[in-house]
Amino acid sequence: RWDVLPFVCWMIFVFAGCAITNPSVMALKNGYSVNNQAPHSSSNNKIRLSDKIKVESQPAGAMFGSKASGRGGTGAGSSSAMENERSFAKDQASKVHSGRAASSRPAKRAPPEYGYHTFVASRSSGGTNTDTNSKSSDSQLNLARREAVRQAFKHAWTGYETHAFGHDEVRPTTNETNDSWGGFGITLFDSLDTMLLMGLDDEYERALGHVRTINFNKDYDASFFETAIRYLGGLLGAHALRPDPILVEKARDLGERLLLGFHSTHFGLPQSVINLETGASHNHNWNGGYSILAEVGSIQLEFAYLSYITKDNRFYNTARKVFSLYESLESPFGGMFPVYIDADNGGWGRRGIHVTMGGLADSFYEYLLKLYLLTGMKDRRVLGMYNRAVDSMIGNLVLRTPDDTTAYLAEFKDGELRREMEHLSCFVPGMLALGAKSFDTGKNKNYNPSKALTPEEAELSAKSESHMK
Repeated sequence: RWDVLPFVCWMIFVFAGCAITNPSVMALKNGYSVNNQAPHSSSNNKIRLSDKIKVESQPAGAMFGSKASGRGGTGAGSSSAMENERSFAKDQASKVHSGRAASSRPAKRAPPEYGYHTFVASRSSGGTNTDTNSKSSDSQLNLARREAVRQAFKHAWTGYETHAFGHDEVRPTTNETNDSWGGFGITLFDSLDTMLLMGLDDEYERALGHVRTINFNKDYDASFFETAIRYLGGLLGAHALRPDPILVEKARDLGERLLLGFHSTHFGLPQSVINLETGASHNHNWNGGYSILAEVGSIQLEFAYLSYITKDNRFYNTARKVFSLYESLESPFGGMFPVYIDADNGGWGRRGIHVTMGGLADSFYEYLLKLYLLTGMKDRRVLGMYNRAVDSMIGNLVLRTPDDTTAYLAEFKDGELRREMEHLSCFVPGMLALGAKSFDTGKNKNYNPSKALTPEEAELSAKSESHMK
């Protein structure tokens, strides 16, 4: 069965993304270097999810020699219709706050003890567990896990290469092919950086041979979002690990085609579907024709890196303006935004306010943090958006189970707070851990711890620390 390939590729893509968005990526020349250092267990070095960096009022630092876009003077707020929508949205949001009295919040308690050595000790079957033995045991376990993942990928890749090489997907029960993503080979493109990370050079060279034959000039209505993160992202991820002119050539061609999608709306929001040959674009019909938060806000990393390797600022500047637009809008939930937006007037639409960390929104918030890291911690405006989003999430969506044992993320929809957490929200602890660890490196001179962990943050932090080992 080869149906595990997309899942394996996705998992590796997540870890690769965390590595690539490290500020040191800007200094990459040849190869990739990863330092696997164990986190310290002393109290002075524990992750503090609530540690915030105060955002300066000055514009963001320059990237690629040009300033990042500031607040957009769109004039969207002058629309009386839109003001009515926002007023209605605020009324909805106020219902959430009014039902959450301070007395219902559990008393603060000390963060749980956790750390590298504590985690290793909990796995030990007995005997003396010295630091040396702990590190050795952990290293051996990680090597075994790494090889297991590598073999799982090779198994899945062999099935794809045998039965569907060059096609988008292989059907797992019949070994037939499926080309519902343009027929360029989306599985192959999405696996390029994975093969390099795993040292599968022979498989990579065969895949690169297919990439050389691809022409994106096709009369095909493509998903803007999927094309950007999988085709364009696959090319860029591979180039970051092993620079190759053909990868830059294909990425630039595809980027030029996607760039047309930003020019079809008043506020420069890319629409969901774009024809790769003509540049014509439109939004989905199933959601009333509105633009989707995760789609318009999960392309900035790819366009930023494309600008870096091509020395063409148009890609980054165009994509970055999307964040500037959202920064200028007033949301009923503060730093978090409804999943739908009217691309013509900047309003939140008539489908009702839906605020979540799950599907239709998730990666928007992840990209805020990672764009800050990718720019070498210079874009303080986007960092401010991330911090405000985390504050809003904790204040509005973090709840606890009735027995007070588990924290979870609810969502606001159809005028009420829904006490349920979907699986696409499960990335949040990792995002928070990445942010907290990045701020705690000492590289950011503005780092200034401001408050102690809340119980919810402590729990999310502890789980993140454990699952990262």
